Amino acid sequence: MKERNGWTLLELLVAMAIVGLLLSISLPALRRARLQARAVICLSRLRQLGNATVAWADENGGCTVPSSRRWQAQLRLHSLGERNEVLFCPMAARFVSEGGRQPFAAYNAFSFGDFLSTTVTGGVPDTFSTHDVYSGYGSYGLNGWASNPSAHVQTNPSGYPTANHWRCVAVKGASTVPLLADAMWVDGFPHHTDEPPECGDAGPSTSYTGTRGQMGVFCLNRHDGCVNVVFLDLAARRVGLKELWKLKWHREYDLNAPVPKWPGWMKGLRDY
Repeated sequence: MKERNGWTLLELLVAMAIVGLLLSISLPALRRARLQARAVICLSRLRQLGNATVAWADENGGCTVPSSRRWQAQLRLHSLGERNEVLFCPMAARFVSEGGRQPFAAYNAFSFGDFLSTTVTGGVPDTFSTHDVYSGYGSYGLNGWASNPSAHVQTNPSGYPTANHWRCVAVKGASTVPLLADAMWVDGFPHHTDEPPECGDAGPSTSYTGTRGQMGVFCLNRHDGCVNVVFLDLAARRVGLKELWKLKWHREYDLNAPVPKWPGWMKGLRDY
């Protein structure tokens, strides 16, 4: 009998079908593994940032950084040259100018300049002064309520009293007080009356709060219905988006307040 060299068309089709089946099984698992690896890196970076904040506090009487808008500069974490990767979640490493879109976009605040006004009462400024500008880059934001503004500053940039700021790292219930988290901006001042963003994709915008409040700075569907958070006790973990309303963002934050009306993109997420 004549010896056959090569494959028949049927054998080739069967082999291709088997390879396709194996790929369809393995690719989702590989994608999950890749996302899990990025989440682990994200948590690790948040812990590093938390440790840097606490180290700064140890050298400053236990107090946190004075300006939530300049926390990166105060911790000496950024420069205009080579960027510091620890400031970036692996899921959101591209700036908007590079095509990044929320919730997977990094912010770059260097270009915004100084646009804050100064309100002076009796010769003493009662809001943040004009030199206290946004600065930094990355995809993590500071819980603004965790900062320690000067004693003469009576209201924070959101118009809330600075008496509600935590100001130091050694506080009661530190495990429920967010310090830093996945964010679309350098800082945020959530309140229990804030409403969630109307859509899960904010497009190219780097800062959107409007009349819905500043919880939207952190309410990003970046990690499959969750964001990563490091707390004042330096514990870092995944936090469900609806759980954000159950964290003690500031001293007078009402944990028993009614939950907001969830928009369509959040209704299928886990309740807390």
